[in-house]
This record gives sequence, C-alpha cells and structure tokens, in this order.
Amino acid sequence: MSGHSDGLADILSIVIVLAVEHWIIASLIVGLIMYLVGASINENAQTNAGAIASGIIGVCGQFIFGFGVLASIIGIVKFIWTHT
Repeated sequence: MSGHSDGLADILSIVIVLAVEHWIIASLIVGLIMYLVGASINENAQTNAGAIASGIIGVCGQFIFGFGVLASIIGIVKFIWTHT
C-alpha cells in the first residue's frame, strides 16, 4: 500500500510542476502580446481615450510579462537548488 501511494504522490507532483510551467509560459506569452497590442494601439491612437486604453493595456501586459519572468527565474533557481 505504501508503494502505491508513493507512486500517486509522484504522479501528482509531476502534474503540478507541468501545470505551473505551462502557467508561467502562458503568462509570458499573454503579457508580451498585451504589451505589443498596447504599443500598436498607441501608435494609431486618435483620441485621448485611445491613448489611455493603450496605456492601460500596455502596462497590464508589462506587469503580467514581468510576473512570468519573475516566476520563471524563481523556478530555475529552485530547480538548480534542489538538484545540486
């Protein structure tokens, strides 16, 4: 019984690691896309509302991208720390 639960714990930990890695990758992609969309809207903004909207989208994109970068750095450091 002990061996069976250890296998289940291993599978669960692998699933959690894969989910977190995909979440980090998704935040990097979404943040970069939002930043680029905000920048392109700002280039073509004709009104103050367009400029404000592009600024909000761009800042949110930078925040999400920065969070993804920070999470990936933490993940790399944790991986190196546990495997040395």
